[in-house]
Amino acid sequence: TQQHISECIRQIELSTKSDKIFGIISRSPLSTVLSMPDQIPFDYFHLCYEIHMPALMKHWMKILSKESKQCIDGYLSNISYPHSFNRYPRTITNFSQWKASEMRVFTLYVCLPSLVQLKNEFPAVIIAHFSLFFIYIRRLRFFDNQRDMESMIYFIEAYLDQYASLYSKCAELLSTHALIHLYEQSLNIGSLSSHSLFSTESYLHHLYKLAHGTVALAQQMAHWHTINRCLQATDNKFSSKLFETKKFLEKNFFNHNVKRQFKEEFKKCFVEYFGVESISSIKFYSRYQDGLIVYHSLSYTNKKKSSSYNVSIMNQSNARTSTTGQIIFFFEYNNGSFAFFKNLILSDIKFSSFIQTNDQVNQWNDYIDYYYYFVHTSSSSFNISLCTNINRKCLLLPFDNKFSLCTEIELELEHD
Repeated sequence: TQQHISECIRQIELSTKSDKIFGIISRSPLSTVLSMPDQIPFDYFHLCYEIHMPALMKHWMKILSKESKQCIDGYLSNISYPHSFNRYPRTITNFSQWKASEMRVFTLYVCLPSLVQLKNEFPAVIIAHFSLFFIYIRRLRFFDNQRDMESMIYFIEAYLDQYASLYSKCAELLSTHALIHLYEQSLNIGSLSSHSLFSTESYLHHLYKLAHGTVALAQQMAHWHTINRCLQATDNKFSSKLFETKKFLEKNFFNHNVKRQFKEEFKKCFVEYFGVESISSIKFYSRYQDGLIVYHSLSYTNKKKSSSYNVSIMNQSNARTSTTGQIIFFFEYNNGSFAFFKNLILSDIKFSSFIQTNDQVNQWNDYIDYYYYFVHTSSSSFNISLCTNINRKCLLLPFDNKFSLCTEIELELEHD
């Protein structure tokens, strides 16, 4: 801590000897400008996705059989992601070549369900142990209120207590110990996503493409950056309302076959919602923009393999609860923006029941079941909701013939 560093400096200045204390030699000029531990944070981009997760997976790969690896590869290939996910994991055997953005998707959304699929072949104690790390990182990565993450210190302490017994003491590196400091860091300066190096690394990659060779790199970058800004100045129009924009996208790409397929269901929902039968004044759309986020529908002809139509929608009667649905199409009626969607029925089965119970930490099962919940794949209903009630996108992960596992994407804008 800063107090400890200051105390060491004070003892050095009072001492007649020139010995260093806890590695500190003398007062640093930087210490008058920066609080060393607090204002030079650990970057969870590198700490978690470039160092710790690869170390875990290297150990897991020694346990997994060839058939198990193929099973996970098949599982990964069956997942459909939103169009904003430009990178996502494809084969676990090549995990050492994954970018940090691919490891992020795997860690936050896919890893725990894929391990549960192998629970008969993979040690249950390792799955339960990893769930502690998963909850810790996913909660610290994004939270609305500091009170939401106060209990996270118990999760990381339990994780580190069990770490050596599962992975050997040689695996207890500084990078492993540093994970506990992410909690203190989040208390001081906010969620991990707000100060990670993902955006910085992306921009550095962009700058790298502006220079060639090894001479005058900064001059080349400045030169081509200036030219690019001049060329774009006439085309781009920036608005202060960019984050507040809520509108349909006019380039429709609308598949009318989808509208005809659900004609009767839509007519029934329309009458129940609006109390009228006339639908002649409706204008249909396939996409809707809310700030920087764009939602697709099943009627969007250019969606390809993306799944930006899987969403959670807040209930109009109770904003604290939500339903999971697949948007079929958007429509405008009486100057209002609405979404017609297939409502996926929530199951009573808890995902935590498939993982070895972890009694060391309270609320463990509550967090697991908050991040993952089952929906029926065969039974559903249809409904209409205001577009402003769309909460966020979801991932529907395959589980078995009856159920899909749903997890919400809390901060889509962090993804590339």
